[in-house]
Amino acid sequence: MTPAELIETALRENLRIRPQERATAALKAGHPIPLSGGEAAYASQIVLDALAGAGLVVVPTELLEALTDRDECWFDHHGGCQAHGFLSLEPGERCPQAEAQEMLAALPERTDRA
Repeated sequence: MTPAELIETALRENLRIRPQERATAALKAGHPIPLSGGEAAYASQIVLDALAGAGLVVVPTELLEALTDRDECWFDHHGGCQAHGFLSLEPGERCPQAEAQEMLAALPERTDRA
């Protein structure tokens, strides 16, 4: 199951929105479901629990940025990343720093970053 499918299933099974017609009408119109503060907090917890159950976590962008080295990888003759200290990479395995850099590069541009 993709993360989106996990989230959709978890919300469908666990979130009870009142009135139900409000949620149905919003979805049919292609709009997000309007949630009250309490519903939104509960929905957030449902999503976090579903992702955690699948071995996934939500990490704030600022934390990922702080933990990611901006230097490019450089590999030794055994395939280990010398730049980041991942010296025991197996064939086909990628340096975690390169993966984190790609995740950050895939995010939409933010104007609030300094």
